[in-house]
Amino acid sequence: MTRPKDNVEKSLALLGVKEGATQAELKQAFRRKAVALHPDVNPGDPMAAEAFKRVTAAYELLRSRARAESAAAKKKKSIEEAVPGAAAPKAAHRPRPRSVFLPLDELVIRMRLSKNPYVRLHAVRAIAALGGKEVAWALIKALSDEERAVRAEAVAAIAEFESRVAVIPLISLHKTSDAAMRAQIESALARVDSAMASAFLERAGKRPPPRSARMPASGGAV
Repeated sequence: MTRPKDNVEKSLALLGVKEGATQAELKQAFRRKAVALHPDVNPGDPMAAEAFKRVTAAYELLRSRARAESAAAKKKKSIEEAVPGAAAPKAAHRPRPRSVFLPLDELVIRMRLSKNPYVRLHAVRAIAALGGKEVAWALIKALSDEERAVRAEAVAAIAEFESRVAVIPLISLHKTSDAAMRAQIESALARVDSAMASAFLERAGKRPPPRSARMPASGGAV
């Protein structure tokens, strides 16, 4: 029994093209063969007629295959554009956020030492949910995490606490962050009642809003 792969390889050889040839290349190769083997050019030659049939069948097989691959590629691209990250490799298993019930020291250990970015992310969220002055110090440690999502979560949590102790770490992170992260950090700094934060924002051309206009934080200044 002939395998589909064998048929493809034979068809490629008949047309004289390589694997991955485009539809235009297939068409050009077929025309070259057809001109030489067409029955009108070789009247009464059964071998030429048979060769023409084989070349035509090979062309139809490869053309259908190329069309299917092109359609699949377009579909994949449309899915990726409609749902960013849809075709990205699956990340590590996302654990359930049970960590919110753990003590702060255990959460900090998970946030700092776990190799799973989702564990670290949930640890940051759980730490923020605990509240208290010591939480701000713990969240600052997450600003150096290698995973952008973890750093962004830490910045958002720190913003809620309006913590002065986080001003210098936030400014340091601002220097090495992308535009979206810098905007998030600037928003967090604007909520802190700190001369250093205000001076930094003014130098960056981001004048902080009046203190009375800022949203109240859920955790209070620390």
